[in-house]
Amino acid sequence: MEILSIRRGFEFDHSSTNYEFFSYDRTLTDKERKKVSKYSSRSRPGTRRARFQYHGDWAELPYGAEEVLLTDYYDILVNESYDWWHFTLAFDHKEELFSKLSRYECEGPDDTGIVVEKRRDRILLHLYCMIHYDDFSPASFPTGVTEEETDRSMVDVDFENYINLFVNLKKEILKGDLSSLHAVVDFYEPGKIKGEVAYTKVGKKLKSILYMT
Repeated sequence: MEILSIRRGFEFDHSSTNYEFFSYDRTLTDKERKKVSKYSSRSRPGTRRARFQYHGDWAELPYGAEEVLLTDYYDILVNESYDWWHFTLAFDHKEELFSKLSRYECEGPDDTGIVVEKRRDRILLHLYCMIHYDDFSPASFPTGVTEEETDRSMVDVDFENYINLFVNLKKEILKGDLSSLHAVVDFYEPGKIKGEVAYTKVGKKLKSILYMT
């Protein structure tokens, strides 16, 4: 297994809005990458990822761009804006999967929690949260995929550890293991889903980084 370009830690100044989109399912074509790059002159998408960074209040991706990027090109989003975090997993739509994922919708304070929605032919699972800034061990969550050409965006942001974590969460879900979502629900709404659940390494890490004021 070849681990995708591991970098230690991540850099951002908490006074900007940062996005990283990642395609686990496939690599993007040159034509697709050119379309993605139109969202920012500073973005230089690779075959699997694209990064965007905006400075200043209310500076962010254009309206509707996030949905287009997740339905047409990518299946993972890591978004940080002034210490508020938004993670998204995108799946091809299957009604059975949508029904299963919807059971794990939950709500914490300040609009945190899990939201599941349909967008065109995709299912989007969103996690809105605050997190503890503890260190990750990226080698503990390898993605197992290789980039043919790496992202060359002119931004100071590195979400590698989070991408790795959510790639492995998607792998679990596709195998039918939703225990890591249970870990999130149990953090925000303890007891909402009954029964004892043994958490995977991914679930334990997810629950450990979540934070409530």
